[in-house]
Amino acid sequence: MLAHIMSNEESIQHLVYLTRTGQFEHCLQQSILVLPHLYTEQQQAAALCELIEAAFQLSKFQEAAYYLPLFENIADTLKDPAFFMRLLLYKGHFYIHIHGDATTALTYYEEGLSLAFECKAYNNLADFIKNIIRYRAKEEKEDKLLAIAELAYIFSQRTEIQQEASRISAAMALLECYSLTGKVEQFEQLEKQVSVLPSLPNFPGELTRLQVLRARVLAKQGYYAQAFCLMKRANLYYEKQQEYYLLLQQLSIQKQLSVKFMPEKIAAIDRKIEKIGKLAKQISLHFDHSVKKEKVYSEENAVCHFHQSIEEQLADKEDFLYLLTFTEDAACYQALIDYPSSKLALSGNRVLYVLKDSSIPADFPAYKLPRIFLTVIHLSEAFSAMELFHKAHAKMYYILHNKK
Repeated sequence: MLAHIMSNEESIQHLVYLTRTGQFEHCLQQSILVLPHLYTEQQQAAALCELIEAAFQLSKFQEAAYYLPLFENIADTLKDPAFFMRLLLYKGHFYIHIHGDATTALTYYEEGLSLAFECKAYNNLADFIKNIIRYRAKEEKEDKLLAIAELAYIFSQRTEIQQEASRISAAMALLECYSLTGKVEQFEQLEKQVSVLPSLPNFPGELTRLQVLRARVLAKQGYYAQAFCLMKRANLYYEKQQEYYLLLQQLSIQKQLSVKFMPEKIAAIDRKIEKIGKLAKQISLHFDHSVKKEKVYSEENAVCHFHQSIEEQLADKEDFLYLLTFTEDAACYQALIDYPSSKLALSGNRVLYVLKDSSIPADFPAYKLPRIFLTVIHLSEAFSAMELFHKAHAKMYYILHNKK
């Protein structure tokens, strides 16, 4: 396992390498395994950055939603502008992908852009610019965004910070601006340079977006059929990745094009728009929009209080099992809560137990009911209670990920 063959710093560097080269599946798995072994907040924040980035890239929104509050708490504590910029970016992603709220998402993207410019973190500008252009409803401030995108692209070409992911992101931000402002010649020149970058296929989202921008340029030039075909190909990817906001944008443009050269397709596109609109709402319903920060913090206080009692048992070197359970079934969750043992009920249908037996009792609900996942932590090493908590969650999410 990665955490056992590398130092903590080397593990984090490896996670960064995996995201920068587009190996998001590996990054997500490795970061979940590495996280429990990182005990400083600085290291935890660095690993969480890569974990959440990979989760959003893979459209694994449940994982992103689970780890984002943890990252927010650490970032608020550290007060490091670099982490705060990443937090603003991920909160923008969260609101657009999970809640379908483009207005709030843009607020975070624009705040992040301002902070990056203020801190002269030019390598972070591109991520904010491209998302602002992709998700905003109105086309405005093109000249300002173009100037910043050009700065970000120039900076990405410097040898001391040259990374393929940074170059792709910066180039895509500039291509967004060229497409928006109708600079066709500049668009085509940069498009040729981006298309031959070796790592581009590892970033299918950017590759698909490149097709979308090319389609929009073709549409402005009057090549409607070619533009329609490229957009249709991109639609398949967006639907698979649950990029419903961008898909609805595409369908709206396709409907406009159909009016000009194939009106018989308008009815089918309208049906598709209605279907995707419903899917977007269903995704959002998987997450509780009403949860306030106060509730999250209240749960954290309960966890800390629960762990204080565990620390006393750890100090006395008592033998016990640390058990985390999870179920998607409400009836099973109730059975877990009703089980007579020292426990703490958590949000997300999780229950945390401390069992004084050396093995799980035979009457434990997991043996009688389906769809219950659990992880057991034996006290073979010296861990604090909070470290046990993170270790159990890392094992749990690894199990769930590999059962999908």
